[in-house]
Amino acid sequence: MRPARRRFLAAASAGLALAPWARALALAPGEPSRTALGAARHRAAHQLLESPRVFDDPLALRVLGADEVRRLALEADRYRAPAARVLRAFVVARSRLAEDLLTRVAGLFGPRRGGLAVAVVLVGGLLAASTGIVGAT
Repeated sequence: MRPARRRFLAAASAGLALAPWARALALAPGEPSRTALGAARHRAAHQLLESPRVFDDPLALRVLGADEVRRLALEADRYRAPAARVLRAFVVARSRLAEDLLTRVAGLFGPRRGGLAVAVVLVGGLLAASTGIVGAT
């Protein structure tokens, strides 16, 4: 690597480490990301608002906690809006696909030693590739 590029990368990484917004965006240990919370909210809204359900998710409401579920119930109209319904349908369909894929692939590899790990990596790779995440990195 050229010295100028090396100095630039070192300065950029030092600047990012010191940037106040970088610290503000960092997660506290054990705290879920905003993306994870948003997906959990849409999955919980699906459990509360939709009938029949595409995806039965017994964990969605527990992940959010009682206070967040109460807030979600109070803001139910916000989750009934057309844009929210489309996003929720995407999140729920993707969750259902992931669950079904993992169940089937784990059935193939599960009895073998390390089979569940292979199933999780394989399904994760398939889902990442389907959304373009692999191409972006």
